[in-house]
Amino acid sequence: MSLKGNILSASLSLGIVHGVWHVFPDYLGGFNTLGGYWLPYIIGFVIHVVALRVLIVWVYTNTKSLFLAMLMHASSSGFYGFIYPGDFASTPITPENRAIVFLVYGFVLWIPAVIVMLKYGKSLKA
Repeated sequence: MSLKGNILSASLSLGIVHGVWHVFPDYLGGFNTLGGYWLPYIIGFVIHVVALRVLIVWVYTNTKSLFLAMLMHASSSGFYGFIYPGDFASTPITPENRAIVFLVYGFVLWIPAVIVMLKYGKSLKA
């Protein structure tokens, strides 16, 4: 993707594809439990995935380490377990709070993503 354009646009495009990729399975798997909060939840999910993708691509571009890129993805996915206990915990998170968590997480991740984009530009290269 980066060969046809710049690395920043490739990372944004990949993040959007990744986020949209989750829309259908998350709808099937979560609509019954999230109800009216599914749309805010998925918006927060897509927002956080796009920001995270920019950061992962930035790390990979500057280190060429697939391991570090995978570690960033895994740490984000693992972080979900700390944010909310899940549906099988003794006190599961409410659908409203689950949507709020992903919206806040998405906007918080955009802070370093914007800093990286402003500092390193289209190449994301240090």
